[in-house]
Amino acid sequence: MAEKNTFADRWPNRAYSVRPGSETVTCAITCEVSGEVEWFALAPARKRTSSGIASFSMTWNPMTQRIEAESSKVITTDKGEKTPVRLIRQWHDENGECRGSTQPDSAKTKRACDRRSELDAKLDRVGWCYGHKNEYGYQMQWHACDANSNGR
Repeated sequence: MAEKNTFADRWPNRAYSVRPGSETVTCAITCEVSGEVEWFALAPARKRTSSGIASFSMTWNPMTQRIEAESSKVITTDKGEKTPVRLIRQWHDENGECRGSTQPDSAKTKRACDRRSELDAKLDRVGWCYGHKNEYGYQMQWHACDANSNGR
């Protein structure tokens, strides 16, 4: 727990998003869950950012409702990156599926729209906003939130 607390103190603002299609879950007596996440972390006091991809796995026991084992490994880091480019790319992918689907009522489209909303919230938590007040949709871009940002 001390390791987790130190990490949370070092990187107080974090956003993680599972890479679509990377997750697996198999259950018997326990459940094995694995996948890859893309992350962006911000430490405002230190003026530092970190982002990249990590693999994760865990063993969950449904009888006890507890995680029995967990591990993760950084696959790649985005050296020098100051923006959450990976999460923004995921948002654009989901937005394209949500808005551009020829089957707007399909389960796939609904999942894309829901994931886009989840990514909106994650990006907001790390200080990133989409568009400024009085902009038209085609003008909107992701940016570090400021007083003129939508929703602020």
